[in-house]
Amino acid sequence: MTFPLWRLWRDMAAARAGRNVFWNLMGGIWMAALTVAATPILVSRLGLDGYGIVGLWLALQGMLQLLDVGMGATVVRSFAARSGTESGAEFRQDLLRTLEVIYWIVAIALAVILAALVSRAVGRWVGTRSPAPGDSGDAFVFMALALSIQFPSLLYMSGLAGLQRHGRMNLLQMLTNTVRLGGGAAVVIWKPELRWFFLVQLVAALLQTFAARRLMTRSLLESEPRIAAPRFRIAMMRS
Repeated sequence: MTFPLWRLWRDMAAARAGRNVFWNLMGGIWMAALTVAATPILVSRLGLDGYGIVGLWLALQGMLQLLDVGMGATVVRSFAARSGTESGAEFRQDLLRTLEVIYWIVAIALAVILAALVSRAVGRWVGTRSPAPGDSGDAFVFMALALSIQFPSLLYMSGLAGLQRHGRMNLLQMLTNTVRLGGGAAVVIWKPELRWFFLVQLVAALLQTFAARRLMTRSLLESEPRIAAPRFRIAMMRS
């Protein structure tokens, strides 16, 4: 007789919801494992002051969610609710185009503002003017660019979630987190300077955003063929 818990797990794994739970769990476990492995290396190579800047970057990453103002949740709901009808296909494509224009405008503005302000303010935030050996304005510019370029990926990841492509979404996150934390730890072993660490973060942000956009558009075409070129429709924001 099959053990009931095993049968429950088997039934969940066969269902889409169960697969989504599995992939989300794997993504979270992988991120936690990378953080545990990378943190001692970053602290030992960059020092506590340098790691304070890394902590600031992690905090700013979390604050990016505030700029989303619910648009990502709107994409998840809209993409999940719309059927594969012609009107649904047109709505999804136009919504994606409309929101990505807005996201990229916000990302460009964010890059300009952060690049101008973060290098001046960081000394006050961490209480030192020389947070790590080899520190320079380049590190803070790379940080600002990485944060701003990463912002539009929130939209594309939300689209993948709405289309129930949690496997692709989490595999991409696992890959980019490996580059972000694993690559960041590796580069500071070679050269313990913040500029190199944040250069790796910039590369990871570019990879995540443009790969997520590619996966999003491919997944959208798989679920419903393109019926017309996507359009920017600001009127969609009213709803």
